[in-house]
Amino acid sequence: MASTPIAPSNDIRSNVVYSIDGVPLYITSLTTGQTLVYNGTYWINSDTPVLTNVILTGGGTGTATLVYASSSNSTTVTVPATTATTDTFAVLGTAQAFTAAQTFPTSGIILYNPAGTFTYTFLGSAIAANRIITLPLITGTDTIAVLGLAQSFTAVQTFTSISMSGKATTYNGISTAGTGVPIVVATYASGSVTSSQSNVINYTPPASAGDYRVSAQVSTTSGTNTGTTTVTITHKSSAGVAITQLPPFTQSNSATLLTAATAASKTFSMIDYRFSIDNSQTAITVSFTIAGTVAAYLAATLEQLA
Repeated sequence: MASTPIAPSNDIRSNVVYSIDGVPLYITSLTTGQTLVYNGTYWINSDTPVLTNVILTGGGTGTATLVYASSSNSTTVTVPATTATTDTFAVLGTAQAFTAAQTFPTSGIILYNPAGTFTYTFLGSAIAANRIITLPLITGTDTIAVLGLAQSFTAVQTFTSISMSGKATTYNGISTAGTGVPIVVATYASGSVTSSQSNVINYTPPASAGDYRVSAQVSTTSGTNTGTTTVTITHKSSAGVAITQLPPFTQSNSATLLTAATAASKTFSMIDYRFSIDNSQTAITVSFTIAGTVAAYLAATLEQLA
């Protein structure tokens, strides 16, 4: 279709009708910065171009059509000020690799379940400074552990410390009883001492009945050790009776039970003393009594069994 020639920009006259492919071109007064816009009937000059569908061609034979979704609101879409020489728009239906960090608001990352019926929403907490979360270097497909779900770890996990509110109900594949595993509630170790050490363990148990065990050791030095060392344990029994116990010892390289540790350069191990307590919260104490000349290293441990 023939077109009326468009005059040069310095020769456009008011109220003169030109045409582009037979579509009238109405220009009342074209000024710097204005563009030509097809309004569905005519080509007009406009400060803000209004485009419906924009068809782009690339290096191949296909085209890309830019379409604004149906909306009753006017929206401004800002193209970012890129510092790269060339860049690419991100689109929804294409897997793309971002080459710069992207920042999302809290709850801004939402993942569908496989059926597309429910979502996971990732939330940030009110941190007071920037933090880094590092994902482990995995060697195969794996699963992230979460706090509220019972999960089975298939590899050894290393912890600097563990705080458990419940019991170890299974250990090494075996169901446990009592506390699950013995709990060391108090311990003591000395350097070389020469006099009695009172209440080296002084533990107040919780207000519930339980089973406990005390172990102790006396290691005499090579110096003069003509005196004796004994261990005294006090507690209340499960019947509420005050108990004072003096357990015997075994000496290294000897099967003889001794009421006290004596002699130089020997290790004496107290026979473990197991006992039950009531719920009175009476303190459990361990003391070492030294009589005569003794130089020894002392140690004791109190465990809760149930």
